[in-house]
Amino acid sequence: MLYILNALVPPLGGKGVMVITPSTLEEVKGIVGVAVSYIGHPETAKVLGLAPNRGEAKPQPGDVAYVLRLKFRPPVSGQEVKIGPEDLEVLRVEYHSL
Repeated sequence: MLYILNALVPPLGGKGVMVITPSTLEEVKGIVGVAVSYIGHPETAKVLGLAPNRGEAKPQPGDVAYVLRLKFRPPVSGQEVKIGPEDLEVLRVEYHSL
């Protein structure tokens, strides 16, 4: 399964190895429509042209996730902030069994 997420999610069952490497927003934009997006943060979803989806990812060995996360913490927890592509860090996560 191929995911787009806005948080690092451990493997299903909590056991496994995650290989994390830097990626780019352009790479993520190339998989929109193919990957399952669980981007719940509205402003992050907007950068990709997606609707927010607060579903739950359950990655397993063999899956790959692209994680988009803010480079900063909002001043108030839960506060909506306007962001642009420059405000996002992008990581590629490969899930492997032990």
